[in-house]
Amino acid sequence: MDRYIPVEWLVNKDNDHKIREILNKRYFTDVVLVNDPRPTAEEIAQELQDIGETIIAQKVLEGYFYADA
Repeated sequence: MDRYIPVEWLVNKDNDHKIREILNKRYFTDVVLVNDPRPTAEEIAQELQDIGETIIAQKVLEGYFYADA
């Protein structure tokens, strides 16, 4: 499931697919394995920063995206 991401948050529009792939690791899955926990928000934010997506990384840290337990 994809969440709406405002185009203004994208530093590089070519990263759209990669951004969704990174976010899906934590926020858009209904499968949580005990021995393979989901990455933390900080880890997700770092991955986004690594590809230059600083705005979305900040939104992750601010709690814009969330996962239901």
